[in-house]
Amino acid sequence: MTAYVKWIWRDNPDCRWAVRLPQALWQCQNYTSQHTAEEDYERMCHLISCGGPLDPTYMKTPPRKEGLYPFEKFYLSEQPLMDPLLAANESLSVVTFLNKSKSFTIGDTISLRIDLKDGYGHHKTKGGDVVRAWLKGLDDYNRMMMEMRDHGNGTYTATVRLMWAARVARVKVALAYPREYLRALVHLQLVMKSLKLSAGAFNNSEADEATPCSHLPLIPGHEPEDVCNLTDVNGSPWYCGRPIKDKLNCSDFLGSRNLPMPWKERPFLPVTEAEARLLDRSNFEPRIHLMGPKLEIHIEPDAKKNRLLRSPVPCTKVKPAITWQQKSPNGFFYDEVWHPFMCTPKPATIDCYKNLRMVSLGDSNVRSQHQYACDDTSSKHLQKALYKAWHAPLSCENKKLNFTSVWYPHGNPFMSSNWVWAEYGSLIPTSHAIDDLPSTGRTLVLLHHYLHLTTGHMTSMEAMHRSIHAAVVRLLKRNPQARVMIRGPHAAYEGWACHYAAGDMLVPQVEDLVANIYKDVQDRVFYFSPMDMTTATENMEFHPDVQWHIYAAMMSIMCGR
Repeated sequence: MTAYVKWIWRDNPDCRWAVRLPQALWQCQNYTSQHTAEEDYERMCHLISCGGPLDPTYMKTPPRKEGLYPFEKFYLSEQPLMDPLLAANESLSVVTFLNKSKSFTIGDTISLRIDLKDGYGHHKTKGGDVVRAWLKGLDDYNRMMMEMRDHGNGTYTATVRLMWAARVARVKVALAYPREYLRALVHLQLVMKSLKLSAGAFNNSEADEATPCSHLPLIPGHEPEDVCNLTDVNGSPWYCGRPIKDKLNCSDFLGSRNLPMPWKERPFLPVTEAEARLLDRSNFEPRIHLMGPKLEIHIEPDAKKNRLLRSPVPCTKVKPAITWQQKSPNGFFYDEVWHPFMCTPKPATIDCYKNLRMVSLGDSNVRSQHQYACDDTSSKHLQKALYKAWHAPLSCENKKLNFTSVWYPHGNPFMSSNWVWAEYGSLIPTSHAIDDLPSTGRTLVLLHHYLHLTTGHMTSMEAMHRSIHAAVVRLLKRNPQARVMIRGPHAAYEGWACHYAAGDMLVPQVEDLVANIYKDVQDRVFYFSPMDMTTATENMEFHPDVQWHIYAAMMSIMCGR
């Protein structure tokens, strides 16, 4: 029926019984019918904590039929790191200020050269590291990102045009992720498929059971015929082991739940010890690995005494295609207001919300956007969050404005927690929610699907965005008044407890993926990238500190459309 599953367990008395657990948890033979889904879940958790399961067939099977992504080929062209001192070292790397003076006028351009060196002090000879640079005013309200160019030989240059005057502005450079870190991460995701495993519950009036789940039709210990295809239920690819109890079938799927992963103990990460140490660097202080000496510059107003440069184009006039063409840096903070290079923002007024249906779809970062909209319009909450980490639909309305706002948290792999089953119905597949929107009326759809998807291989990100893209195309075809904006990734140096299990390491690759998927509708769909905002403000959390500024900037573009 199913290949035998080998369990990896450490020399721990509490783990020795793990090898005697009913193997039927993973579609094996000696299963007793009285076990409940909750007991199944606890057994899976225990197996994970004891270092298993590792299914060789599962680990060796490629997650993508088309082969490796280009970025995977790039990083995996190197051998695994065996000596941690061979990775780029921020303390030994050199930052050189290329301008002759440190006094400037707004409109001038400054440049830096960054020469990466390894732990032995040797110059790096290849690119692929993630290096970030930004400016920060003394008052903390003025900030902007610098454009970074990778020369492919261990040298990077950072440039930026100065957009605001400042008595003192500090220049900061950080080695966010060495190339060898990203090589280990890419390999880890390729082999493990996901760094947050899931369990699915099946339930009816006669029985219940829990089995492992994945966004891929690859389930450890299961043959293809022993897998339930729940894609139609989830809205994007989602698979769980088929229940073996005779009274249950795939249609009895109830919902999903996280399996807690003991990554800090690294019982079975398929990386070298040197790579494991490098991955750990993002779990501890300092979170931001600054490089070079402290650099400060002085920026004078221009000849007309302007202290600020900005675009003459109102943000409400920007065409959708332009929003996809913005490169880093794409804007700057001045006096706590985000100014995109492409346009001049204006605060959203109450008129922006008249006769509008706002639909926020995605993770908890989109939940905040829904809450801001409800507050801005003094709307009545119809479905209200009862506690902070609320993962169920929310809605509000203002009948006088003819305004409604809803938030639907997405499915795969967004789970409520490690403690509660996220039942189907509390998590709404984004593609389904879009397909349920009416064909008439002003509708603004705000989409954000990011950090939860970074727990898995890039195929998880691609599958969800493709399913959403198809629904967006159908919406735009049937409702000419519909407007859609996609919010891109943001910097998050901390976030999850084990950062490499979900974080901001592959932002350029994610943005390229999304842009490619939506290339056929970029004249109808808007894109907003908060990466520069969150990098310049040195954001740590997966919920950015500048969350309100992100929403305000998005609405300054979408207001009145």
